[in-house]
Amino acid sequence: MKRILIGLIAAAVLGAGGWFGFNLYAKHRATAEVEAAFEMIRSSGGKASHGKIDFDLPTRTVTIEDIAIAPGLFTTDPAQAMGQAAQVEAGAFELSLRDSGVVDLVVAQFSRMQNVSRDAARRAIVEMIRAQGEKIAASNADVRMAVDALAGFVETSGQTLTVKLTPRAKVPLMQLMQLSQSDPESALAQFRIEASTGL
Repeated sequence: MKRILIGLIAAAVLGAGGWFGFNLYAKHRATAEVEAAFEMIRSSGGKASHGKIDFDLPTRTVTIEDIAIAPGLFTTDPAQAMGQAAQVEAGAFELSLRDSGVVDLVVAQFSRMQNVSRDAARRAIVEMIRAQGEKIAASNADVRMAVDALAGFVETSGQTLTVKLTPRAKVPLMQLMQLSQSDPESALAQFRIEASTGL
């Protein structure tokens, strides 16, 4: 009995230490991310400062006090903002999606709507992804890898899909936004696409 009591006390102390340690780590990470964002503003010619940074782990909320940003790249003058926005370039972008059951919910819903088995619904969704991907892949070979990764993400539950877009050359953000509205395939062709899935 005494050993069990000592074990429970040790587990409680380790659990509390783990909670406070993780909370401290999360606050440190949030502060580092905020500092990096403010440093990016400063390095682009602006002036940026802030007060206390607080992170609440249970609600996953970051609170930043006393934010001050002086004109540089960021301005309240619309004409100046448009001129400066033309200088902003698109950079690398990485997106990771972890399936924690949503794909199965979508498959189940599709199965009910089509009145087919879940396996048949999953196959139909994968076939639709591949068919739509074929249209785009004809003009951009990198898209085939992304389509295959997305199809694999849907085929097997619980996977993580990672897609990384890297500009092939300098891509002005304003031009990219306009191009994405008028010709999305050409906008996508401005990037090298890497995609993968894994458990």
